[in-house]
Amino acid sequence: QPGARRAGVASSLLQAALAAALSSGGKRAFLEVRASNAGAIAFYERQGFLPAGRRKDYYSAPVEDALVLSLAF
Repeated sequence: QPGARRAGVASSLLQAALAAALSSGGKRAFLEVRASNAGAIAFYERQGFLPAGRRKDYYSAPVEDALVLSLAF
């Protein structure tokens, strides 16, 4: 919902998930995002995620590559 954007909800949810992964012994988080989703890519990069690879034709409707991002704890 546009009115809920930029309110910090996504950042809070992501930080909670990463904290849970860390407390469970996790050392790195990975995620995939559509290569064309500049907003999501910028969001994850602000959270410290770095490019880690690309998955060709990962998405359908439309077919598109995914960028793999990772974050070391």
